[in-house]
Parts: sequence; C-alpha cells; structure tokens
Amino acid sequence: MPIPEEKNEETKVESLSLPHTVPAETAGVEEASRNMTIAELADQELERANAKAKTRSEEEDNAHVMPLSARVSVAAGLALARHPCKAFCGCWSLILLVTIICVASGELRFSDNGSKDWQILDDEYNLQKDAMDLAADQVDCIKTSSGACPDEQLRSQKDFATALSLTYRAPEGQTMFTPERLRQACKLEQIVLQNKYYPQLCVLRPGALQEVASQKRDFNLTDCQPPGTSIVDIFYAGRSKCDLLPGVVVEQTAAVLLGGLTDPVKRLQTGFFLEAGTVDRYPRMTRSIFTLGRPLDGGKTESGASTKATSDFWDSIEQDFMDHFDKKPSFFRSVYWESWIKEDVELLFYSYKLTQMESRRVVNSDTSFVLLAIICVISWLCFHTGSVFIGIISLGQIIFSIPTGFFVYRFIGQVTFFQQLHVILIFIMLGVGADAVFVFSDAWYQSLDLIAGRKTSIRLQGADGESVFASRIAVAYQRTAVSVFNTSFTTGVAFLATAVSPIMPIRTMGIYACLLVIMNYLFVITVTPAAFAVWHTYGLACPCRLPRKNNGAVTKTLEKRVVTPLDNEQGRPPPVPQEDAGNSQVSEEAGSPTRKGLLEKTVIPLLTHPVASVACIVVLGIWGAVNVYFTSRLKPPPEMFQYFSNDHMQSKSVGLQRSGFIAGSGDEYLTLRVTFGIQGVDRNPGDKSVDPWAPHLFYGEPVWDKNFDVSVPETQDFLRGFCARMRRSSCSAEACRNGLLFQPSNTSVSCFIEEFDAWNNGTRSSGNEFLSLLSTFRATQKALDGGSWKDSIGFIDGKLRFVEIQGKMTARTFLASKLKEGLLADIKSWLADESGRAPSSVGTILQTGGFDWTFYSLERELVNGLFTGFAICFPVSFLVLLFATGNIFVAFFAILTIVLIVMNVLGWCWFVEGWYLGVSESIAGVIVIGLAVDYVIHLGHMYLEMGHLGCHTRVERWTMALKNMGTTVLAGSATTFLAGLTMRACQMTFFIQMSTLISVTIFYSLLYAICFFMCILRLIGPEGQFGDVPAAVKKMSRMIKSFKN
Repeated sequence: MPIPEEKNEETKVESLSLPHTVPAETAGVEEASRNMTIAELADQELERANAKAKTRSEEEDNAHVMPLSARVSVAAGLALARHPCKAFCGCWSLILLVTIICVASGELRFSDNGSKDWQILDDEYNLQKDAMDLAADQVDCIKTSSGACPDEQLRSQKDFATALSLTYRAPEGQTMFTPERLRQACKLEQIVLQNKYYPQLCVLRPGALQEVASQKRDFNLTDCQPPGTSIVDIFYAGRSKCDLLPGVVVEQTAAVLLGGLTDPVKRLQTGFFLEAGTVDRYPRMTRSIFTLGRPLDGGKTESGASTKATSDFWDSIEQDFMDHFDKKPSFFRSVYWESWIKEDVELLFYSYKLTQMESRRVVNSDTSFVLLAIICVISWLCFHTGSVFIGIISLGQIIFSIPTGFFVYRFIGQVTFFQQLHVILIFIMLGVGADAVFVFSDAWYQSLDLIAGRKTSIRLQGADGESVFASRIAVAYQRTAVSVFNTSFTTGVAFLATAVSPIMPIRTMGIYACLLVIMNYLFVITVTPAAFAVWHTYGLACPCRLPRKNNGAVTKTLEKRVVTPLDNEQGRPPPVPQEDAGNSQVSEEAGSPTRKGLLEKTVIPLLTHPVASVACIVVLGIWGAVNVYFTSRLKPPPEMFQYFSNDHMQSKSVGLQRSGFIAGSGDEYLTLRVTFGIQGVDRNPGDKSVDPWAPHLFYGEPVWDKNFDVSVPETQDFLRGFCARMRRSSCSAEACRNGLLFQPSNTSVSCFIEEFDAWNNGTRSSGNEFLSLLSTFRATQKALDGGSWKDSIGFIDGKLRFVEIQGKMTARTFLASKLKEGLLADIKSWLADESGRAPSSVGTILQTGGFDWTFYSLERELVNGLFTGFAICFPVSFLVLLFATGNIFVAFFAILTIVLIVMNVLGWCWFVEGWYLGVSESIAGVIVIGLAVDYVIHLGHMYLEMGHLGCHTRVERWTMALKNMGTTVLAGSATTFLAGLTMRACQMTFFIQMSTLISVTIFYSLLYAICFFMCILRLIGPEGQFGDVPAAVKKMSRMIKSFKN
C-alpha cells in the first residue's frame, strides 16, 4: 500500500469527522462531473449530504446494538486508522520512559542473597532456631583480665562450612590401597597444601600466632595444624615427599584401618576413610577432608582482604586441579560433567564454596539460552504474522514487559527481592506473549472473511479504504481484548496462587509473573494494534504466506463489497461488483482463504465423524484417569534437592559423603541443640519489624521465659537426669543408627551441669552462690571437646537467661524429607516426655537440628503449596471460564479438560521421568494450570461466539471455532514449546525440569483441547441458548417480574 502524503492527513481526518464516511468517488465519476451543469452538481452535492446524514443516523442507531467490547473496538479501530504513527510512537515512548527510569534508578538488578530468603519465618522449627540463635548473639563475652572483651583467636576453630573434600576412587574391582594409587593421592593433596593462599586460611596450630608475631614474618605451611582427616597422612606418617611406599607398609596400615571396624568407638574414626560395605576387603574408594580456619580476622566479620584471599584460594585450587587433569573449561559445558582421572585414580572434590562458584557460572551459561529461545520465537513470529516488522515489534513488547513489570513490582509494590529465579519467567513469557500476538494476527487476517460474511458483531459504516481498515482493526481488537483477557486472567491467577506461599522467593516470583502477564495483555491491546496499523498504512509488510501477499488488493476489493446490514437486510453475502466478476483470485481472497490450514485438512474432516470423536474422548478419558493414579503416587524426594543431576561431580561428591562411607566426619552428623529458658522469638518488637523482602536484616528478638531459674536444686537435678537420659535415648527412626538417638562416645553429649559438678568437686549449691560459681566456671573452663561454654551458659548483661545442652546424633546431615519426618517424631516424643517430668523452673524447652530442620519445613511447604495452589486455581479457573463463555456446560467441560491436562503432566513426572514431588515439581505444578487453560479458553470462547454470529448448529459452531481459532492455538503452542525446549540444553536441574514440564504441558494442552474438549463439543456441545447463563438470568428476572405483577 503506498505511503500517504502528510499534507492530505488533515483533510482526511476532517472527512472522517463523522463516525463513518461515504466512499470516495472513482476517477471515472470525477471526469464525468466536469461536464455537468452547476444545477446538476448542486443536486448531486445535496444528495451526497443527505446520504451522509442518513449514514450518521443509521450508525448511531447501530451503536446501541453493538456490545460494549465492539463499541470500544470500533473506537480503537478508528483512532488507529486515523493516527497510526501517533499511537505507535506514543506507546513506545511510554514503554521506553518506564524502562529508562528503571535502569537509571539502579534498581533493575539482582538483590543481595540473604540467609533467611528461603526460610519460613512462622514455621515452628524456624521460630525455635531463630530464638536460640538470637539469644546466642546477645550473650556476654568472656572478658580478659583487663576487663575487655577479646576477639576470638585468629583461625583457632575449624570452619566445616568451607571444608574441601577429596574422594579418591580406583577402577571397578580394584582397591585404592596400593603404593601407586596412594602416591597419586599424595600428589593431589600436595596441590592443596602447597597453594600459596593455604597458609593464610588454614587452622593454626597452638602457638603459631605468637611465633609469627614475634618473628615478624608471614604465615607458612608449618604454622598450619595437620588436617587430621587425611588418608595420605595415615599412610605416609609424616613423610614430606610423595615417594612410592613399600608394599608392606601399605598392607600393615590398611590392616589397622580394617581392624578398627570391630571396635564400636574406633569404628567412627576408621570408618570415615573406608567405603561403605567394607568388611574384610580393601576398599575401592577412600577420602580426605581439609578444613579452613575461622575466624579469618579474629572477629565476627571478614575484612575485604580476607574475603579476597578466600576467593583467590578457591579460584587457584580449582585451576590447579584443572591443570593437573588437563581440563579445559567451556562457557556452555562445565568440566564437572567429565570424569577426572589420572594414572587410573579418579578424583571427586567438593566444597560448598566451589559449588557456589560453579552454580554462578552455570546460571550465567544457562541464561544465555534465552538468546536461543528469542531466536526461535522471533523466527516463528515473523513467519506466522507474515511480517518481519511485526515479528520484531512483537518480540520487543514481550522483552520490554520485563522492565515495565519491574517498575510496578519495585516502585509501586515496593518489593525489593529480585533474583535469578525470576529470570526463568522470560522462557514462559515468550510463549504467553507470542500466543497473544497470534490471536490478534489471525483475527486480522480472518477479518476480511468475517466482515464479508457478517460473522462479527462489528458494525462500521463506509466502504472506503480507511473505514474497511478500521473495521479490520476493530474485529481483531475485539477478539484479542476478550479472548486474551480471559487467558491472561487465568494465567495471572495461577501465578498469583504462588504468591500465597510462605516461601518468600516463590511468593515474589508469583507476583512478578502475574505483573508480566498483565503487561503482556496491555501491550497486545495497545502496541500490537498500533504496529499492525503502521505496517498496513506504510506498506512495511514482508509477507511469508500467499493469503497475505495480496493484502492491499483484497482490501481494495473489499471496499467495493462491504455493505452494512441495513444495505442487505437478508444477511446474504454481498454481490461481487461487476468489474471484479472476472477476477476469481481476488474474489476468493475477499471471501475465503486461498489455502486450507492444517486443521482443515486433517483434524476437522476426521473428527467430523461422531465415531472418531467418541473414540478420542474414550481413549483420552481413560488415559487421564490412569494419570490420576500416577499423580497420586508422587511423594517427597528421598534426598535433598540438587542443583545438578547425578552425573555432575558436585552431586556425585555429595552423594558419596552422605552414604558412600561407613562413618562420617564430625560435621556430617546432626547436632541437636536443646535450650532451657527461651520462650520464643518476637518478630515485631516495639517499633521494629521484619522486612518481608529482606528478612535477614532483622528477624526478631528473643523472648525470655520468666519461670526459668537454674539456681534452684529442682532445676539442677532435672538437668543432671536429662543429660543421663539423653545418652541412653533410643530411636526407632530409619535415620538413626543402632537404635540410638545419640552417638555412644564420651564426648557426644556436651552437658555443662555435669562438667560443672566435676569442676566443683561434686559440691552442690544454689541461689546466688551457684550463679557466681557458674559464671566463674564459664569464664575459666573449656568443654571436653575443647570448645567454649560462652554460648551454652547464657549470661546476658550479667543475668543468666538460658542454658543449652548439645548432643551429636547418630543420624547424618542432609537427610531426605521422609527420613527427617520420622527422626523429628522421635525427638518430639522424647522431649514431650522430658517436659512432663520437668519442674516449672526449667522453663520452655526448645530444640533445633540447624539447617536440616529449616530445610524440612521448606520441603513440606513446597508440597503443601502445590495443593493450596490447586485449591485456588481450579475454582478460579472455573469462574473465569464461566465468565468467558457464559455457558455452564462449556465451562464444566473446560475445567474437566484442564484437570485432566494437569494430571497428565504430573503423571508424566512420576511414570516417565521418575521424579518426586520436589522443589521444581511443586513450583511448576501450579504454573502448569495457567499454561493448560489458554487453549481451552480460546476454543471454548470461539465456539460460543460463533453462536452469536449466525452459526446455530453444533457442527457449524465446532467447525468455525476450529477454523478461526485453531491456527492461533497451533501457533501459540509451537512458540511456547520451542521456548521451553531451549532449556533442555541447560545444565541446572531446575531449568531442565522446567523445560520438560513446559513442553509436556503444551503437548497435553494441545492434545486435550482439540481431541477431547472439542470432541465433547462436537457431540454434546450446547446449541442455541442451552446452558447460557445470561439468558437464564434474564428469563428468571422476567419470571420474577411477572410473579410480582
């Protein structure tokens, strides 16, 4: 279409000052008018004015007949037809302004990670742990002789959180205990010990700090305390070089290790180095662990220098290992997926710090696949819409929904938490946004057919190019505004259902996702129509399909054919103008598509037969019922969530640390802390409150139990008995070993009252005398394990507020949810018995197992959140369907279809993938509802809309719904499927699982929408006003009025 000159714009707008204009005269009529007399011309002008007045009157009458959506669409169509550039530039100016504000403010970035982000603050286990931790933070220091509070001695304690684990594995059927393989293990450990940063971070031996200070030198390897958990140290016995050991030395040392398994106490020590299942043979696998020291700066916080030294250490260690094994890192594929083998010894190394580094790298790599998703989506957008210009603009509005949604999220909603989890939403939004664009695009191209065949409620007078163009925009706008609103509302509610989760990151992700859906809807009813208006007006088309090549010719033909219902009251298709009668191609394009779509060629002819429809319903119904059973088999996972699959070195190492050896190190067993005297935690004391988006900054203050008094003999006697019973506590849970709750060693239970009695020579005291002696004991004595009593005897501002007893359990850390459930049940039962026999002066008894307890509450809430989301989404989806369709039977068939889709997806997780109801499945389960509802709503809405536009029989409605909306559904499903499929190339477990869930959801949504839902409508879909809610309401209203009269 030629570009109109700007000088004609004012005249054109004025000629369209009425709602619709009379068609412009042809060139031939203008030539004839030159030969007319003045009187004839005056008569002609009068007739023209009367016709214009009549047109205005008819248009005003018709405006009352059109529904509200049609009147709004007509107004939008006229505005875009007259001012396409102003509308387009206005929309993008606002979008760019909001984006600039977000970027310039510096808020459009990832927020800092917090230790409380994934914790449920109101959960009983978190309440107890936080109360105990907050109380420990407030205890008085143990002052020096000068009366000052000393800093904790530099690197005097082991920091198990940063430990480096080295696991060595020999080939299948062979042992690690050979001179050659032990020499290879020695070389690997020398890489750690000879690292130049290691002396700055290791645990210092006693007296090393004073030697360094007196000699005024830097730390070196001789200042470090021996690891104590090194298999190389056991075999090499202090040798400094990695020489080949004599075979007899290896045999003797290995025999000593195996012999230790027969002693219950030594078993915990030697079993640390021996592979699980080792009895009378040498193990294939062994290990060493290196722990760093803490505190690094003699205080609670690290300086910038120590933080950099830590970072440099882990970077250099990783690089040294890579050099030793000749590994070359790649941006798209981590070297940790490979086996690290040299001289037939495989190394698996692990540290939490290395896992963090690897996770950041992999997240950056995985998010780069967004670019691949964008390429797939923009290619499909350009192909399906028929224009590169429309494809680029459509992709732009999807991408720019991120900053515009963030503007509302951050500046209006005041939500400050924004993390990598939110980035995954771009994969979903690419599909959701493209689906909305396809609704408008397909309606735009179908508008020619709909206007000519009177299959639309749009009533726009005039047959000139601008009026026809406005009519087409109005038809597409009306369908998009209504249909996409229904799908967006349901999808938004599905996302918003996660916003009720007590898990803050999930809650914020749901809020942000809902905002993105809203923004995409606003853009598709503003930016998309404006883009089509500019494209059509200025000839920016880059067509891809035959029916769209002659868009301008079709429009000109339609200008001669379009008439109003008043011109053709019988509703028959208008006659083809004589001058176009011979142009069969143009006539076909104006009345119907030149080529049939995929559904018209395959699905519609097949499912038109009732037998085929019945077969589809029966088969898919049975398969859906089977998947309901599969879904019921989903259970919490037997192990904790892993960032990577089992083929990744980090996952392998964690698995081996948990169950690959006979015994674990001290930090591999749970420590149960039991306190007396702390009532709980107050989350909002005074004028302070917890920031819901940054709870780690402030999460409450401890509440003291006023009844607690350890100075009375009753309380002291109870605590003595409690410690004795604690050592003998039995445990029936699967997680416990040998039927014991706590380890049988002498140091497994740290009981201050017992050691106080020994220090005080068994002398009993009470009142202030006892408190004074206890304070002296706290300041001067060490526990049997070498630790301080500072946090176990809680003096705060000189007053004893609480006491704590700890016990090393037989259960390992990082237990599966099911195992923790049984263990917690035994602990609760035991403490309930103890509370029953305790005097009131003991106060409240609290307990915590640390991270494992808080993670258990997280896993439990994820599962509960899934069913809570279902309870919200399914009823809301039914109400939206009822509102969208206005027909109770169509809404019922639709919600039944959606339920089966969700069950099929979750059944796939169990039956095909072998997954459990873990983190990814619980999050995605609710999101699936939002994706599953789209295609059903589109087709159901179109089925009933056809009933209002002259298709009265069931088959006519069914056929026209598939013809008009089937292509849109196929295009939308292809886009979402492609966007989800790109995540299959990711490395993170969460991304891979989300890819599978999105792809499977789209597959089942498309299958059930067309072959189940539409087959039901083909057989028993409502006809006329059967099941129509508005009609029933009107009928009831008339009955009530007649009854009153």
